[in-house]
Amino acid sequence: MVLWGEPREKVFKTLETNGFTGNDAKELYAKAFKERLDEIRSSCWKKATYGFGGIAAGILVILLHNRMVLEFGIPHNYLYYTGIIIAAIGLFFFADGMLKAASAPNKKGPVTDDE
Repeated sequence: MVLWGEPREKVFKTLETNGFTGNDAKELYAKAFKERLDEIRSSCWKKATYGFGGIAAGILVILLHNRMVLEFGIPHNYLYYTGIIIAAIGLFFFADGMLKAASAPNKKGPVTDDE
């Protein structure tokens, strides 16, 4: 139930119905909530890593565009703007992943949303 984003009170009521009360219920809930956070943050870190790769690839294209122009004859501005676009998309994914990882404790709904 914790992975599905059920409210804390509802989870405790279900635990009480199944015979878990007091510290046992709190420990079980804490363990399940930690597992939920780990799962959410895992997918967020993956997205941030992809974003970082996009930023690095975009910067690499920008830095090496003169070399590519000389070897392949591709117009200078196309590669430069392509590098900027790749880096911008990477920055979006990186920022999205980092912000969602930071706000993981406040996420509502199932863990599988936003994958």
